[in-house]
Amino acid sequence: IRLWFNTAIDPDCSVQGPGATLTILTPASHGAATISDAPFFAAFPPQNPRSACNAHKVPGHQAFYTAAAGFAGRDKVVLQGTSPDGRVRQITVDIDVR
Repeated sequence: IRLWFNTAIDPDCSVQGPGATLTILTPASHGAATISDAPFFAAFPPQNPRSACNAHKVPGHQAFYTAAAGFAGRDKVVLQGTSPDGRVRQITVDIDVR
């Protein structure tokens, strides 16, 4: 499943340099978390001037989680995202595997 994504683009869909980053601070205990740097479709809300960029893939980062075979229960991943303006965000994702 996709846990999180980030991108740093201007309203004209061009990339802000040097761009955003996404890293795994605490890996999953009962599965695997990975980061993909492949372009993806963003999901900016309609009131965001970047919502026009939702129509095509934009560069950025996505975090994915895959549970270990046979695992059911709770897991957790801690991510860190940064933006070009120097903001740092820690994201804790609690995962309920059924």
